[in-house]
Amino acid sequence: MTRRLGLLIIIIGFGFLLYPLTSITLNHLRAPGRMETFLAEQQSLTQENVEVILEQAHAYNQTLDGTANGAIDPFEVEQVSLTPPIDLEEGEVFAYLSIPKIDEKLPIFLGASEYHLDLGTAHIDGTNLPIGGKDTRSVIAGHWGWRTQTIFRNIPELVAGDQIFVHALGETLEYRVVDQEIIHPYEYGKLAVVPDEDTLTLLTCTYVNGASDRLLVNAKRVLPEEVIVTAEEQTAEAADLTEATGLHQTPETKVMVKRYGLMSVTLILWLILFVVVIRFLRTFRR
Repeated sequence: MTRRLGLLIIIIGFGFLLYPLTSITLNHLRAPGRMETFLAEQQSLTQENVEVILEQAHAYNQTLDGTANGAIDPFEVEQVSLTPPIDLEEGEVFAYLSIPKIDEKLPIFLGASEYHLDLGTAHIDGTNLPIGGKDTRSVIAGHWGWRTQTIFRNIPELVAGDQIFVHALGETLEYRVVDQEIIHPYEYGKLAVVPDEDTLTLLTCTYVNGASDRLLVNAKRVLPEEVIVTAEEQTAEAADLTEATGLHQTPETKVMVKRYGLMSVTLILWLILFVVVIRFLRTFRR
């Protein structure tokens, strides 16, 4: 009886440990398929539907003064209740975020509620919607790792020049990282629009001296014509444009080592749990 109880406690302990590890692994494996499904759905939208959504998005952006004074820090407020600027259901994906260097593909929801941040990333109300445009700055929030996903855990690895893509309404917007910055939660002025630029900012929690601050990763829009010019400057030969501009930037080795290391540990723990369960079941035969 004592042996059986001990094995049962071990099984329960492994269950608590394996739930987040397995969820993180499965969510990462499913992410590419989920993004492909979203992109396919976007391609099926009629031009009329796209124009209606874009009109709503531009109308919302025009109501902003660029200071981000109306921004709400989702990590400071327990429950964020917002009216979406676009007619979307709660939990409906507006766009997708793709960050090749850290191998992340994450949905973007409108409104940084606790529910949306559990599912992926979310647009910070009071900043521009991520549809691009001069004199805009879209701020996308995400947890620094969560119970079932890594989300923004690896964005500290991003450096100047790294790519970030936003897929929205059948279009792909490319941004290149400019810098990183650590701010206090109340420093909304740091989220203000940069004049004449199209800026994307990723926002997550970070801890400095034991206090919860915010890590910003700022990126600047790269237009197609700018990509072509860059490619021509990088090579005097007629090299392949895709390679020259780094449009297929591969994940960083350190990130992939951590990723596959986590998968390996998860698999080993499942094997150990399987053995323990077999031993537990055998105690009933005696």
